[in-house]
Amino acid sequence: MRKRLWLSGWCLLPWAGCVRLAARHAPLTPPPIERPAPPHDLLLEHLLGSWNAVEKQLGKSAIVFEANGQVAFEGSAATFNPGSWRLDRDRHELTITLPDARDDQLDIFHLNLGDGVKAFHRAQKQVVYDMTEETSTLNFAGWFYEKPQAAEPLAPQDEPVLK
Repeated sequence: MRKRLWLSGWCLLPWAGCVRLAARHAPLTPPPIERPAPPHDLLLEHLLGSWNAVEKQLGKSAIVFEANGQVAFEGSAATFNPGSWRLDRDRHELTITLPDARDDQLDIFHLNLGDGVKAFHRAQKQVVYDMTEETSTLNFAGWFYEKPQAAEPLAPQDEPVLK
């Protein structure tokens, strides 16, 4: 009987070492969470891009709003470069900052308060406009700029049939 216990003890010895080294499983990772696509920002889409001068005497003059918050002035308004913009969606306000504009250049914005210019902050060199998806023109330095309308897609037409 002693021999049997002794042999069974030796037989269990290899498994005893394995008890401490039990298999460890990698933690289960939760499935990826599907996030809804961000809604289209119609106001931002309306603002971004080129706004062209309405008056023909300005020639090819434009204000270009870039997605990175910069605004570039082309043509007669190029003296206001560089500039930046900020959009306050809650207040429906567009703020254009003109850090390098001279004080005498800023006088025109004060004269246009109420005529397309909502507010003017001379110390910060900022011009504030009302901005909604329906805004069609901006009064910049006494000149009006408008956003070109997107071209309507052409309706498919039937192919001509010879008779």
